[in-house]
Amino acid sequence: RTELPVLPRLDAGHARDRQYPYRSMTSEIDRSTLPGPLKGDGRGGGSASVTVGGTLDALVGSVRSQVYEKDPEHRRQWLETDATQEQRDLALTDRGVDRGRYMDHDHVGHTGVEARMEHTLRGLRGLRVRRLDTGEQTVIERTPGKDVTLTLDAALQARIAAVLSPEVGLAVAQGWHGNAGSRRDNGLPLAGAVVVIDIESGEVLALVSTPTLDPEDPSQRTKKPEDVPAGDWDDPSFNRATSAIYPPGSIAKAITLTWAASRGEQELHERIECTGHFLPGREDILRCWIYRSEYGMMTHSSQLKHDPDEAEALMCSCNIYFYTLGSRLGPERMLQAYRAFGVGESPLDAVACSPGILGKGGDEPAKGLTNVDAALMGIGQGPIAWTPLHAADAYATLARGGKRLGPTLVRSEGRPFEEDIGLDPAAVERALEGLYLSVNDRTLGTGNHTIIRGERVDYFNAPGVTVWGKTGTAQEVATLTKEMKVLADGSLALPDPSDPVGTPTVFRPVKALYTHAWFVGLVAPQGEEPKYAISVMMELAGSGGRVSGPIANQVIHALQAEGYLPGTTSGGGL
Repeated sequence: RTELPVLPRLDAGHARDRQYPYRSMTSEIDRSTLPGPLKGDGRGGGSASVTVGGTLDALVGSVRSQVYEKDPEHRRQWLETDATQEQRDLALTDRGVDRGRYMDHDHVGHTGVEARMEHTLRGLRGLRVRRLDTGEQTVIERTPGKDVTLTLDAALQARIAAVLSPEVGLAVAQGWHGNAGSRRDNGLPLAGAVVVIDIESGEVLALVSTPTLDPEDPSQRTKKPEDVPAGDWDDPSFNRATSAIYPPGSIAKAITLTWAASRGEQELHERIECTGHFLPGREDILRCWIYRSEYGMMTHSSQLKHDPDEAEALMCSCNIYFYTLGSRLGPERMLQAYRAFGVGESPLDAVACSPGILGKGGDEPAKGLTNVDAALMGIGQGPIAWTPLHAADAYATLARGGKRLGPTLVRSEGRPFEEDIGLDPAAVERALEGLYLSVNDRTLGTGNHTIIRGERVDYFNAPGVTVWGKTGTAQEVATLTKEMKVLADGSLALPDPSDPVGTPTVFRPVKALYTHAWFVGLVAPQGEEPKYAISVMMELAGSGGRVSGPIANQVIHALQAEGYLPGTTSGGGL
């Protein structure tokens, strides 16, 4: 045992031990930028100091000091299939001995980036070979593992995690959220995710999931996504930004528009009548969201005093317009559109990511789908689902005019792949116009404002920036299938609780479903092209605009506070 002299601020430890300097961070939230009810409410107003922990733990992951039976096999497969010739030559001696082979009590990447990048991070042992007949000795020096630098900004990650903390109140079920679609009672925390992507580079700047894994709480054990029960919505180790899949809802309408126009199924500036319901003679299904009794069975044609064009349809989120475009494209080309924007692929290699759901899956994902399915996919419903990371990546692709860069989490010398998915520049321009109107039109923009306690509250209030975006209130059917039944007319029903025991089950129609709250958008310094893509998804939380719009606003304030965007906020630094 070696004893070291006492030195101030010096700790001795093994080189393999991990340091987590950003495990706990504190940032300021300017309450004057929050929606009216959250500015005061006994919280003192001004700025709120919020400390969050573990915002990077689930992503960075963990290591273990136990070698599992599967580890050597994974190492062998990597050497045979994934490593370059140079790496293989470096790792293997002329006797076929792997200098990076696993031995008892080696540290092994267990979860997160630690697991996915294990063979990059893992070094190679030194080797000394001495010939017994000649005494000649050959020495191969040890080779340290390579560093892995993430594109994430720890300070931005912490600020966004603070925005989602229950004490701020944005990620807590509120009476003004539109709780008819929420599974939460007022005052209970909401689960969700936020993703921020740099559009020019494709680098992921933030991947925040809530609730967050607390490294100080031993009761929170790490699970793989496939091990999380379907009903365990609150598991903190489940990364909702990359592994949880949700129907896109109306945020997908920009994709439908650009694909239909680029494939000759929609003429730019074409007006389509909003009748309130897509199928003639069927006013009870495939309706526009505004065609309800609480809105006086209004249509967007009557509201606008003319039939909407594509930009106006995005602005007011007209379902009928996009049902029509989806039906024109048909199932196969609707699936092509989603596939072109990245659905069906795992967006990142460095962490576990779900590829999403694309039709029926397999080699024939469109098999058995009808034009009704295509119409539903036109508004982001039906046999389609993606992650919040997919959503941000899709809008970044749109902002680039159809040039797709694979999003990247690990910074390297090379750029991610580039692919032109073939969008008409004029169609992209019209989509961006619609997304701009959605946020900035003070009368009909669904992403502009809401009424809370009789007062108008704008969703976005960050100075010096331009925002484009789309709200989405996506109906979640999959979570209810255990109890629900699809009726012949396509509507949904639940068992009637008054049905006597022992008689055939009677189902009653369901008027409201749980809904996921989306806001996906783009932001830039005023007068410039989009710089950052932002995706906000709050799980089973109700209205996309009311729940996720104010959160997206705070993400923009966070980007300003960290110097990505111009403008000032009164909240202090980290």
